[in-house]
Amino acid sequence: MARAIRVHTGYARADHEAHALIRQALTGSGDIDPQDGTLTVRLDPLPTQRATTAIAQLCEHLTGTQTRYPRTNLILRYEVKTRPERMTTHEISLHVQSPGGQGSRQVTMESLDPFGCSVCAGRRS
Repeated sequence: MARAIRVHTGYARADHEAHALIRQALTGSGDIDPQDGTLTVRLDPLPTQRATTAIAQLCEHLTGTQTRYPRTNLILRYEVKTRPERMTTHEISLHVQSPGGQGSRQVTMESLDPFGCSVCAGRRS
């Protein structure tokens, strides 16, 4: 598979990172969906866009081989799930105790919500 990353993708650092990229993809989460004569292996996106793109290119190559899953008539199909297009933020408020217990202050931070939280959507409207 590392060789396939080097040969069949545009991954710029394939010579140095192919094994790590494969390990990251294989230890990540995803879905397996058997239907209509195919067994689809659908991987979750990787942490970086360039890694996700390289794995998607590898998936395209592997799907093109039309490999059958052993002892079945199912053709293996590989793909990477698409990332949600809209990112929303959550506001997080924390009360931080000052050193020595001399009062507290409120700190506000934002965190990304890739799935569009319905509670936050209600506050924005």
